Amino acid sequence: MGDRVQNIIDARQRLAQLTCIDSLRSSSLYLSSPVGYSAQPNFINCVLAAQVIDDVENFFKYSQEIEISLGRVRDLANQNAARTIDIDILLFGNACIDVPQLEIPHPRLAERLFVISPLLELNPELTISGQGALAVLLEKGKKEGVFNSQIIHKLA
Repeated sequence: MGDRVQNIIDARQRLAQLTCIDSLRSSSLYLSSPVGYSAQPNFINCVLAAQVIDDVENFFKYSQEIEISLGRVRDLANQNAARTIDIDILLFGNACIDVPQLEIPHPRLAERLFVISPLLELNPELTISGQGALAVLLEKGKKEGVFNSQIIHKLA
């Protein structure tokens, strides 16, 4: 919702200002077809990578606060509703975490091919325990026709 590119830029800037973040890197912004949500416009996604000098639960809390500050309203009746911004923690090093409201690696990472491409831009050799090499998952998704994306903007 709103100026989606600017929302991502603003979220990135706010994450970069956190004292628990070091060496923030950004993928390009990717435009991709929504899968299973045809009533919504194309998605815009990117992936950020950083050293986080804090525990994951605090970092999750900070990311939720940034979403709210950018106008995110959670619709519990429709969790797939359009939103201003959605910050997911995909990975936290090699940690496997399962606490209320947070599961890492992200439980649907292998299914979210629209996230795999920007993730691979930052780390082309990435393999996720129990899910395999992301490059293989991306190629499989392309062959099955479930992935359509293009780079639309490079972040500074």
